[in-house]
Amino acid sequence: MEELNRVVHEEGATSQSFGVMPHATSMAVWDVGSPVILDTDFTIKVGVKCTLGCSLAGQPVTIHDHEGAEVAAAILSPARYAESIDLYWAEMELRAPASQGTYKFQARLPKPALEPAHADASFTFSFTVVGKPEHAVTVEVVNRNSNAPIANARVTLRPYVGQSDSSGMITLVAAAGDYVLYVTKGEYDNFRTNVTVNGDMTVRAELTPARFIEDYRGNLLKVEKKTQ
Repeated sequence: MEELNRVVHEEGATSQSFGVMPHATSMAVWDVGSPVILDTDFTIKVGVKCTLGCSLAGQPVTIHDHEGAEVAAAILSPARYAESIDLYWAEMELRAPASQGTYKFQARLPKPALEPAHADASFTFSFTVVGKPEHAVTVEVVNRNSNAPIANARVTLRPYVGQSDSSGMITLVAAAGDYVLYVTKGEYDNFRTNVTVNGDMTVRAELTPARFIEDYRGNLLKVEKKTQ
C-alpha cells in the first residue's frame, strides 16, 4: 500500500536574468588657487572615491579645459589622502589661459578597468585668471562717526580678498584695471565704491555703524541698507 501512495515529482528548472550595477564613484577638486596669473603654471589636487570603498589606486584622471581639450593627466596615488576616507588622489599641474577672465575646467575619471565594474565620474571647477599683480592698493577702514580704525573687516577688490589688521589697514597687490571695492563687517553698513588701479594707491573706506531693530521675540535685527 505504501508503494501505491508514493507521490513522484518530475525534475524541473527555471532561469533568471539580472543586471549588475557598477559601483558609483565621485570626484573632488581642491587647492585651486584663485586668482591665478595668466599664462603661468599652477597646481590643483584631484581626488576620487568609490561609494563602496574600493581601491581606485592606479586609475587615470584627466583635466579638460573650457573648450573640452585635455590639458593634463595623472595616475591616482596608491595612498589614500586621509586614513578616514577612501579618497585616492593626485596633484596635477595646469597652465593658466593667456587671457584674463573666469574659466570652468573639468576633471574626469574614465570608466575604470576594474572588477566589479565601476562608473566614470567628473567634476567641474572654476578659477579666475588675472594679469600680473604689480600695484599696491592700501585700504584704510575706519568708523565714519569716530574715525576709529576697524579691525577684521572683510575687504574685497574682486578677485583679491583680505582682512583689515588691528590698525584698520590692509594692502592688496592687484593688476591694473577697474574694480569694485567692497568692505563689510557685521555691525556696520556695507561699503562699496569703484576703484581704478593704475599705480600704487590708498583708499579710505568709511563704514557707518548699522542700525538695529528689535523683533517681537527680542532679537536684534540689522537694518540692511543699499551699498554705497
